[in-house]
Amino acid sequence: MRRTLKNILYDAFHASGLTGLLLRKNRRHVPVLLYHGVADRRWPGVLDCERKHVRAEDFERHLVFLKENFQVVRLTDYAEALCGRQPLPKACAVITFDDGYADNHSVALPLLRKHGLPATVFLAADFVVKGAPLWVDRLAAAFSATELGDWTDPAAGTRFPLGTDAGRTTCCLWVKSRLKLLPDAARAELLERICLALRGPAEPTLPSLFSPLTREQVREMAGSGLIDFGSHGLSHAILTALPAADARREIAGSKKVLEEFCGGPVLSFAYPNGDYDPGVARLVQEAGYACAVTGGLSLNEPDQTDRFAIRRVAFAEGDSVAVMAATVCGLRGRMIALAGGR
Repeated sequence: MRRTLKNILYDAFHASGLTGLLLRKNRRHVPVLLYHGVADRRWPGVLDCERKHVRAEDFERHLVFLKENFQVVRLTDYAEALCGRQPLPKACAVITFDDGYADNHSVALPLLRKHGLPATVFLAADFVVKGAPLWVDRLAAAFSATELGDWTDPAAGTRFPLGTDAGRTTCCLWVKSRLKLLPDAARAELLERICLALRGPAEPTLPSLFSPLTREQVREMAGSGLIDFGSHGLSHAILTALPAADARREIAGSKKVLEEFCGGPVLSFAYPNGDYDPGVARLVQEAGYACAVTGGLSLNEPDQTDRFAIRRVAFAEGDSVAVMAATVCGLRGRMIALAGGR
């Protein structure tokens, strides 16, 4: 319901001409778009409960809107412009993907190729090189497959009913929000205990939605002339929670691994979960990256953007063209800020 109301609200702003007016007013502000996956169908229940994998038809509508209103440039070209090494178009945008899901190749690439638009895909090295599933996906798969009627969080003592998709989704999001706050080792230990409680010793089968890119797919994408690859760390660890030596390994080690895997230079970095501080940004620069991106829902202002702190705007399944317009013109970010981040 909330997503429907969001679309209704921004449809009204779009129809009124407000988003078009703000697009013209803020044409020198650069939106850097963040996607995760592009799916050819809707996945039920808890599996895609955060709606990170947008539908293919919505993604194509987004691309058409971008072509009509912006010149889409490569992230590394934008970084060069931030250094003053090349001019920037008056109205430009950048497309990025996080993690390295296989549907970036099977669904997103054909649409990017159809419209001739470049993108950067940030790969979590262990995910694509080793095929190790992301912990958030293992958690969702465990909740999706559980046969338990309820589950009690042992730390908080909160009991969750699991008999419906809504109940499993609510519980999964609760647990995920708690696990994100833990150091890597503690999170891994607790994740194993939760999966064991939900499913027993059997590892839940991960759906194709959670499949990583293969080496062959990465090479094909690189050969398309449209896709650049960046790093999203080795294990998707939240870098601000790590000792400096471990953060350096995640940052520099992933660059080396991914350059071998991709067969070319890896010049950009995406902070996992968008979290960084000056020390982490310095490690990224020292490792030889040209730029780094974070999260948020704000645009990059002209002459005020640090190339190691480029902000991005994220999209989810069901986001209409009107939501995109409100996001890339800056209206959505302002409204969320006024609403206290909600």
